[in-house]
Amino acid sequence: MATDPVEMNGFTRVGTPIETPPNFPVVWEHPGDEQLLWTHDRVHWPDPMPPLVFAIAGGTFGRALRAAAKVYELPIEDVLMRRINGYRYQANVPLESLPQEALARRQRSREKLRSVMNRLQETWSGEWLPEVQRHLAYWEEFDLEHASAAQLLSHFDETLARADRLWEIHFLLASPMHGAINQFGRMHRELFGGSTLDAYRLLSGFDNKILRAARALWRLSRQARAMPTAQEIVVNHAATDVLAALEASSEGQEFSAELHAYLDEYGQRGEGLSLDHPSWIEDPTPVIESLKGYMAQPDRDLKGEMAAPGSERKRLVADARRRLEGYPGPVSEEFEFLLEAAQEAVVLSEDHNYWIDAKGMYHIRRVFLGCGRHLVSAGAIEHPEDAFHLTAEELRETLRSHPILDRHDLITERRAELARFRSMDPPPVLGTRPPSRAERVSSERIRHMHPGDSEILSGSGGSAGIARGPARMATSLEQAGRLKRGEVLVAETLSSSWTPLFATAAAVVTDTGGILSHAAVVAREYGLPAVLGTNNATSLLHDGDLIEVNGDEGTVRLVSPESVEAGPDEVGAVEA
Repeated sequence: MATDPVEMNGFTRVGTPIETPPNFPVVWEHPGDEQLLWTHDRVHWPDPMPPLVFAIAGGTFGRALRAAAKVYELPIEDVLMRRINGYRYQANVPLESLPQEALARRQRSREKLRSVMNRLQETWSGEWLPEVQRHLAYWEEFDLEHASAAQLLSHFDETLARADRLWEIHFLLASPMHGAINQFGRMHRELFGGSTLDAYRLLSGFDNKILRAARALWRLSRQARAMPTAQEIVVNHAATDVLAALEASSEGQEFSAELHAYLDEYGQRGEGLSLDHPSWIEDPTPVIESLKGYMAQPDRDLKGEMAAPGSERKRLVADARRRLEGYPGPVSEEFEFLLEAAQEAVVLSEDHNYWIDAKGMYHIRRVFLGCGRHLVSAGAIEHPEDAFHLTAEELRETLRSHPILDRHDLITERRAELARFRSMDPPPVLGTRPPSRAERVSSERIRHMHPGDSEILSGSGGSAGIARGPARMATSLEQAGRLKRGEVLVAETLSSSWTPLFATAAAVVTDTGGILSHAAVVAREYGLPAVLGTNNATSLLHDGDLIEVNGDEGTVRLVSPESVEAGPDEVGAVEA
């Protein structure tokens, strides 16, 4: 493949153009874009998105990432986002400088990150979280239903500004948070050997908002089992009909009130970060499906089970400290510094998701839908959700226009365009590959898997242990509701919205993600084996395939039913 020179900030490098697949035609709209390396984030944004969602996924995220990079003096000149055939692609433009300048900048960056790592929980609880809560209060207090077009226009612009700051806080937290966990893992391996998962066992067993949500839903399932009418309704009605059926009796209404209280507290989550998808408050079907799964299980001490990693953590920390007694003082001090920072970081990796990724995005969606409802009443669009198919400027223009602009034909065109994009297979990278970045050949993982084969599907071990069980394929939370106790949840990506299912699953397998993803963190708290980032598990596996998930080795393999000597009782078993 030919190589072309790439000039950035006065430095010329040679890059390798990436061949564009014929079924994914790319038109570069900005000069020089084809000379950058563009990556598709399948973890957070796997699907094509309408323009207004990209106003957040692209515009807001780009500005927030640039702001955080500037604060920490990261070696990034710019962070660019493009919506290519509906899919979100990102390019990080490296900051080119002379070696001496780069070394000085790297040292300053380390000092700034370490300073925040030294007071991570304090900064979050004392500064960042209170500010996040002020932004949430602003959105809660605004009367979307009775606002005029002018008021909605002003509120829309203020919402975008607050979204920028909300995600700036997110990325100001993320850099030292992930840095603390990574540095602790590296130091633990250097001191004691073993794997990264061995190190992360010293970070497990701390409570967080996501785990509380799962326990609260489990308690709700026990309440329903103790209420005959509520139990009959939840078990025997379709998830979409449960709430209406509960309102038909006094006992049903009592349980419905409990369910709504749960949704008020934890229901701001939806399908990942996709603003065009409804939250649980709007469509509680995923919650009710999980509730059905919980109710099908016998009583168990879920709280006690989830406390086990904490007991193990205390033992391992004490053992590590004993082994460090003969080391020089600075080594022990650095270990304690990184241990505390990493333990705080693991908790915040989930708690910030509750406040920013869930609550924050929920309120931003509400604002967009509020504008959409106004445009429906004015005759500009047919459904409130049609507003997502407008750009931010088109939405502003429509709210300002007198007489109102008719956007029906434009919405029809945009919906058809998005449907066409969904049929495409977005390549992981586009543009030009820098010379320093080796070609990653994902085809190594593309294998034909048959029972009894020695070949395995490999990924990243996200949580230790080995489990066997039937695969349950899920492309959405609605499909995941079919998960039964002892089955292995297999999905392309798993956001925090999926984690209530972890109390049912025997193990977790994903196409995307890594050891620091939400799925990995929560799987470790549940003690579930997890293999993430397999690239194509959802393509190679099928519903009902008996598979063995080895979280220690990061592998998944098909198991012949005849090879399970222990019989059906072994299916779903987990080895520590």
